[in-house]
Amino acid sequence: MARQLFDIRDSQAGYCRTSIIVHWLTAIAVAFLYVSQEREWTALHLGAGLIVAPVFLFGACWRIRRGFPRVPDQPLALNLAERLVMIGILACLLAVAVTGILVPPLDGNALSIFGLLSLDVPLPADPVWSGIVKQIHATAGDAFIPLVGLHVLGALMHRFVWKDRVPARVIRPAPGGR
Repeated sequence: MARQLFDIRDSQAGYCRTSIIVHWLTAIAVAFLYVSQEREWTALHLGAGLIVAPVFLFGACWRIRRGFPRVPDQPLALNLAERLVMIGILACLLAVAVTGILVPPLDGNALSIFGLLSLDVPLPADPVWSGIVKQIHATAGDAFIPLVGLHVLGALMHRFVWKDRVPARVIRPAPGGR
């Protein structure tokens, strides 16, 4: 079967401008937050995390609500793998955003964005729950690495091996796209 090239103007095959912007903001934020997780950068990680948590939550909810574009012309196993990777990325986004917001209050601290804005959350400090939430946060954050690696590998395969236009979906918006 000959591979069909995607028409990026096809609304069912592409993404809208909002989806593309959220995709790249999320990619940059995830990379920055992963690098800044070291202990000496905790305040930077927390402040930036609180700023981008709404972007993560919005992006995950937006994708769930809008759905995914039509799958490419490729074997069913690859489409299934692609979808499972995307669901895993969305699950990680939701997990790190929610747990990242919960950690400071469970440690007995206010939510603080670089010391410029502070919000007390009426949640009792609880060291046991704090430990559980921190572990979920760390596990979800670490799960991003192989998932993003597979996501990028898939994009590179589409671009350089199969030479189709799938990677263009996150560069140019499709009118009425997902």
